[in-house]
Amino acid sequence: QRSLTVTLPVGRSGPFYVLVKADAGNRFAETAELNNTGFDPALLDVALAPPADLVAGTISLPANAQPGQAMEITYTVDNASTNAAIGAWRDTLYLSRDDVLDTGDTVFGSVDVYGPVAGGTSYSRTVHAVVPGVDPGEYKLIVRSDVRNVLAEASESNNLSASVDAVTLDVPALTLGVATSGTVLAGQSLFFKVNVGAGEALRFSLDGPGEDVAHDLWISYASVPSRSHNDVGSGEQYTPDPVLTVPTTEAGVYYVRVDAGFASGAYTLRADLVPFSVERVSENSVGNTGEATLRVDGARFDANTRFELVATDGTVFDAVAVWLR
Repeated sequence: QRSLTVTLPVGRSGPFYVLVKADAGNRFAETAELNNTGFDPALLDVALAPPADLVAGTISLPANAQPGQAMEITYTVDNASTNAAIGAWRDTLYLSRDDVLDTGDTVFGSVDVYGPVAGGTSYSRTVHAVVPGVDPGEYKLIVRSDVRNVLAEASESNNLSASVDAVTLDVPALTLGVATSGTVLAGQSLFFKVNVGAGEALRFSLDGPGEDVAHDLWISYASVPSRSHNDVGSGEQYTPDPVLTVPTTEAGVYYVRVDAGFASGAYTLRADLVPFSVERVSENSVGNTGEATLRVDGARFDANTRFELVATDGTVFDAVAVWLR
């Protein structure tokens, strides 16, 4: 004999039979399979709970925070109805440039709420989450109660509320030629910025924790990069110490995102302006006949740069074709 407590689907009402099926997955060999289902002949009458009325209320937030670091938000929701809010629902908080929720806003965090919440009372929740990688600036926090609309409510128009105050988000600045050190957790993202002039070659170098692990760098001009939207990324390097170069800069701010792999520990990040240089060549041996393709990574290459192979006897082999990117 067993007992089971279940949550009934939202919005269902009327008479129902309760059925039980033994060995529902048919895992056991049986002499008969047709007698595994039974039911209570007495109908179960399911009635909808009277509508509540959740009203998103006040939101408390800090004055400043950083993308990639934790931020704590406390919010309150009132039940303006005389009826209790029964069941379970989800509240979601968004970062917004204004106080209107739209598709350009970014999810900050969600909370699962479990009733009942009596009519005429309220509940408060605190969300401790990492600020996502958004562009610097001032942001309002918007809370939407019962974001999945699972509760029957007298009004759905009051489930949104924006904070009165705004939080200022910004990322730490790197100093050219000076290493920045710290600790990073496995899977954590860190964000930085550096200001440069036009026409420079800008190189970012990460010395990350661990040996057999890949960390990633992502760079964008004038906006915080993501893994899918960036100007330059190190996703193909698979190394704990990626190096990325912006060949020719625009004047302004470049943002860099550090994505730690499956290792925690100390890291060092540098941003440097580099002269004309060759960083590495992708192949160290090729055939002695026909054509071969080499990848040369470096700085300040342009259409006038000449690439050639020089044999040990001094014989020069000019490049047949060059592709710059």
